[in-house]
Amino acid sequence: MNSEGILFVSNCFGEDRVASLIAREFKFLCKQHKKSIRIYGATLMGNGREYTVNNIELVYHSPLPPSGGFPTKSIKGFFADLISGSFFNILKFVKALKKLYNEIDTIFVVGDIFLLFLSKLALKNKKFFFFALAKSDYFMPHYLIEKWFLKTNNIDVLTRDELTAKNFQSDGIKAYYFGNPMMDNLFSKGLNVEIPEDKRVIGILPGSRFEAYGNFKKILFLIDKIERNDLFYIAALPHTLDIRKIIDISLKSGFSVSQKGYITRLKKDLKEVLLLYDSFVEVVNLSEIIIGLAGTANEQAAGLGKPVITFKGCGPQSTEVRLKEQEKLLGGASKYIKNFPYGVIREIEFLLDNPDEVELRGRIGKERMGGPGGAKKIAGWLFSKIFSLEEN
Repeated sequence: MNSEGILFVSNCFGEDRVASLIAREFKFLCKQHKKSIRIYGATLMGNGREYTVNNIELVYHSPLPPSGGFPTKSIKGFFADLISGSFFNILKFVKALKKLYNEIDTIFVVGDIFLLFLSKLALKNKKFFFFALAKSDYFMPHYLIEKWFLKTNNIDVLTRDELTAKNFQSDGIKAYYFGNPMMDNLFSKGLNVEIPEDKRVIGILPGSRFEAYGNFKKILFLIDKIERNDLFYIAALPHTLDIRKIIDISLKSGFSVSQKGYITRLKKDLKEVLLLYDSFVEVVNLSEIIIGLAGTANEQAAGLGKPVITFKGCGPQSTEVRLKEQEKLLGGASKYIKNFPYGVIREIEFLLDNPDEVELRGRIGKERMGGPGGAKKIAGWLFSKIFSLEEN
C-alpha cells in the first residue's frame, strides 16, 4: 500500500476535536518511526479550528448552517437550511475531496454513516476506516441498512463504547473499541478562581453554537428563580461565543456586569455568576453539579465525574429528544428535566442535599465515557494497520 497521504474527515465541532486529536497522535507516530505521509483534515461543517490548532493541514471547511448541523431534527431546521442553500455544501464537500484523489490513499472518517457515504462517493477504491462517534447502542443503535453498508464495504469500524463494538461484531462487522478520545486533552490551565468559602458551586455549560445565547438567557432566568443565596455560578464559555452578546443578554436579564482580566462577573442581588472563556476543565472541577445545554461538553463533564442537569434549550443541540438521547447514552449521569424552571430547581436541591446521588451519577458518567488515552490507542492501531499493509 503506497501511503502518500491520509485524510481525516469529520462532521462538526465535537467530531473535529476527536479526529484532530487522533491525527495529531498519528502524526507523532509517523515522525517517531520516520514514515513519510501527508496528513490532511476536512470538516463537513464549521471552521475546522481543531485541525489548525493541532497543526493538521485543513483542506475543507464551511460555514455552519442555520440548523446548527441538525437538519433532520426539525422541520424548521430543514427548511432553514434549504432556503439558505446550505445543502449545496454537500456538493462542495464531495468536489473538494475528489480533487484530493491522487494525493491520498487512506480516509479516516469520524462521525456518522452519511459522512462516510459522502467520503466514499468522492474517494472510491480507497482504504476507509470509520469511527462511529455519532451513534451508540446505549441510545441509538445503527439501522440495518447502515450495518449492511459497513459490512458489504468491508470497513473497519471503531466505536465510542464496548457495547456497540460487541453488537457490531455479532453482526459480522469488524469492530473495535479502544477508548473515547472525547476525554483526551482535558487539562486545567491553572487559573486562579476565587470562590467564597460559604458558597457551593454550580457549573454552567450553555453550548458552543448560536443557540447558546438563547440557552444562556434561559439559564440566567433559572438562576433568578432559585431562592437560595448560598450558591455560586461559573459559566464555561467556548471561543465560538461573542462576549459582547453575552454581556448584552446579562444586562437585559437584570444583572450588572464587571470585567477584570480574563474574568467577567455578573451580579444580581446576592447572586453571582463568573464567566470564564476556554476554561471548561476549571469550571467542571470547581463545580458540584453542572447545568448543561451542550453536546460534547455535557458528555465530557459527566466523564469527569460531575452529574449534569439538562432541560429544553433554544436550538437543535438542546432539544428534548437530543437531551433525552444523551441521558440514555450517559446512563442517567445526565438527567433531563421537563418542568422548567421549578422542576429543574427541585432537581438542583435534590442533588445538593444528596451527596451519595452525586457520587453515584459521577461514577456512572466516568464508566460510560471512559478515561483518557483513546486517541493515542486509536492512532497506534491505525498506524499498524496502514504500515503493515504497506509492508505486505
